[in-house]
Amino acid sequence: MDIYLFDHEKYKYFYNCSMYTTEQWNSFGVRRPGLGIFSIIVGTLAIILYVPCAKTMLLPELWKLPCYRLMFLNSIIDILGLINSCIVSGYLSIEGVVYCSYPDFLYIYGSFTMGLWAAQCMTALILGINRCIEFWQYRLLSGLFKGYKMAFWWMVVIAYFFLFFMFTGSSPYNTIMNMWMTDPYAGIPGIKVDRSWYANLKLLNINNTGVFVGLSSCYIFLVFSIWLRRRMTGSVTLSKIQRQVSIQACVICSFICLAGGIYVFFELFPEIAGPTLIIIDFLSWQCGFYGVIICYMVMNTTLRRGVIGFYLQLLGYLPHPNMTASIVTGAVVCTT
Repeated sequence: MDIYLFDHEKYKYFYNCSMYTTEQWNSFGVRRPGLGIFSIIVGTLAIILYVPCAKTMLLPELWKLPCYRLMFLNSIIDILGLINSCIVSGYLSIEGVVYCSYPDFLYIYGSFTMGLWAAQCMTALILGINRCIEFWQYRLLSGLFKGYKMAFWWMVVIAYFFLFFMFTGSSPYNTIMNMWMTDPYAGIPGIKVDRSWYANLKLLNINNTGVFVGLSSCYIFLVFSIWLRRRMTGSVTLSKIQRQVSIQACVICSFICLAGGIYVFFELFPEIAGPTLIIIDFLSWQCGFYGVIICYMVMNTTLRRGVIGFYLQLLGYLPHPNMTASIVTGAVVCTT
């Protein structure tokens, strides 16, 4: 984004649309109405569930818990990600666009997409570290997420977003490859340009590799901790709660690890990046957003009851008192 704002000549050099007319550029696009409609429907349904889910996290009984504050931050990123990966991408897939169909919009939005992906990775990593620390309840380490210190972790995520938004190359959407690609001319024949700027992906590859290794390490450590605690305590009840939390955590991080891992693989071995594998990567990226809300609705009773209660109130029905009470009781899952 920095060259668009501060070095426009360089931007015009690397993102030049003068080779073809607008009609010719549009003719290169591939319309994918099935994938587009699927993306829009899934994204809309996920947002309908995610908004009241995020609202439930703001309840005082939950908000006082560090993990729910991080989960709320992650929910903001996920809702924005659903708009981006499902609704916007779905519309562009139906229309069949390439970068030069809407150059300014796709460049700016592609930079936003890059920043959002980085923020999602960082939030997931911080949440993984938080889960490991809270599992063992070491007072010194647990204090890193208490009170006003949580604002520091939010600022880390926001700063990381702007780092990628401003100082990494944009990734405009391309329906030929069906992905937000750093190369705006990917798949378009007859284009001879300097591609050195698009190939400079060190920061992105470091992020993707780091989040893959970091998340995997966190949740391997968490699974090992559950096994060790079970041997130490022999508590069946404790093991059940820990198993629920660890499964949620592993499911959430697996989508991010899969999307990031495939993207790094494509960068290392671009000759293998066929259309089918790219679509799989695109769908796994979408799953990184809507998969989280599915996980919450299936595995997290606290948030599921909050969503049901929200829509019951919206329809004019008062939730049963036991439902409200269970939301407070369910909060203990996140502190165990």
